[in-house]
Amino acid sequence: MANGLIIRRFHDVAGPWVVVDGLVNQATHDKTIFAFFSGLFVPSADAPTATRLLSSIEYPGNHAIPREEDEHYTYAGEIPWADTWRLRQYPAFIEFHSEELQVFVPVRGYGWESYHSVENKLRNVCFPSKELAEALDLYVQIPAISMAQKRSNEIAAMSVLSGDDYQNRESLVLLRQDLLNQYLERNDLQLILFVWGERRANYQTLDLRIVRETEGHFELRDILHKQGFVYNGGEFTQFY
Repeated sequence: MANGLIIRRFHDVAGPWVVVDGLVNQATHDKTIFAFFSGLFVPSADAPTATRLLSSIEYPGNHAIPREEDEHYTYAGEIPWADTWRLRQYPAFIEFHSEELQVFVPVRGYGWESYHSVENKLRNVCFPSKELAEALDLYVQIPAISMAQKRSNEIAAMSVLSGDDYQNRESLVLLRQDLLNQYLERNDLQLILFVWGERRANYQTLDLRIVRETEGHFELRDILHKQGFVYNGGEFTQFY
């Protein structure tokens, strides 16, 4: 897995690229599997605490792993400079029992409601957060949804979206490795990528009786998959 989180070339665009956020959802007629790639920035001194807390969380769902906030009324071409593409509104924490640690989510969700425009149908994708994009001087290269640095046309970040709206889809945010390294070093941060998801029967196509027969009796740990990685020194190291 760790080797797949750094991509040397994405299609025809040279990198290397680092996965900082994502969601993958795949389905067959009777089964589904999804995986969140939840990127978190933490102060370097707090990285050991962060990995320990993340390793202790039994079920990462229900926002136990902080998620991005969403915007609904920003045109893609206005990211990140528009006032409607806001700074994060609520602090993000990971916690276990009475211990908590503040972290930063490096992306913001683009949840444009397509009924507002017959031209703009883009939605359910993430972009680098306002904080990250402004620190790196990024802008969206309309009509594409990739981002470049000011005074440059070289791609610096990519929001990758493919598949259907709800199943068999991929949504990833890739940041060019040199820019990620620059940002982390300048702010004394480390990137933690926590990857988790579930394998379940396909509730969209099967009736409840068949779902129960397909799944049988199971414990939560039987359907969960979890892995955690710390990005340091230009590579990911697995901690969970």
